Amino acid sequence: MKTKLAKVAIAMLGIFVSVGAYADNNVFIDQTGNGNNVVITQDYNGNNVGGVANGPPSDTNRAVIEGNNNVINIDQIGEGNKLGLTVRNNNGLTVGGGTTPASSLNYQAFGVNNQALIRIDDGAGGPASNTNVNIVQYGANADTNLLIQGSNSTVDFRTGASGAGNAVDDSVITSSISGDSNTQTVIFSGGASNSATLQQTGDSNSIAITASGASNIFGINQDASTGGQHSFVAGVTGSSNTMSVVQAGSYNSTVNVNVTGSNNAYTINTNTR
Repeated sequence: MKTKLAKVAIAMLGIFVSVGAYADNNVFIDQTGNGNNVVITQDYNGNNVGGVANGPPSDTNRAVIEGNNNVINIDQIGEGNKLGLTVRNNNGLTVGGGTTPASSLNYQAFGVNNQALIRIDDGAGGPASNTNVNIVQYGANADTNLLIQGSNSTVDFRTGASGAGNAVDDSVITSSISGDSNTQTVIFSGGASNSATLQQTGDSNSIAITASGASNIFGINQDASTGGQHSFVAGVTGSSNTMSVVQAGSYNSTVNVNVTGSNNAYTINTNTR
């Protein structure tokens, strides 16, 4: 069974898509509008969320959700599911002296061998400020690739849930964020051979990692475009973990690493220009 949503162009409305326990469901989205609530739930194996082209999600074939103050919730339950998504927005609304998120993305993958390609920008190669991204992977061998152009964005990535029996192995997150005052938090709740490769370009950005397990790999690169301060804080428990941290910029930066366990290796390089 295949389910296809060919094109959606809706302003100030909500979209709710649910596909049941059948393999190979495809949801194709091209949406423009503000203040939308998008809920997508795919159950079982081999499902896709992608662009309007007839094919699986890829770097050139992502679903597009464009507009400000949209809330996007995507759950994929099963094995071998794929998400390809571009979120385009400009800025949040200023209400009562504070700024609401321009858009929020909540993505949960339940099962093994799931893949996600996510890009966030303003659609013109410029920044998409004030975006919240929450990602949870509940299965092994999951792969998430995240690219954000913008400032004041928050990314929260987690594998598994708290408690015994929820450890995840062989999961990968790769993120590249360009802009100022962005925050990334990564939590690996047990498991082995997980990896996080995180890159930030811009000023006053921060990364925090909390991990437990063995043979995990962390690669951190923070590069200040005009010399602004960075912050990296990590707490790692387990054995045979590897961490590499590179900070570049002309202002003071912070590296705070607490490692507990045996046969761990970490390299820290802070450069001034």
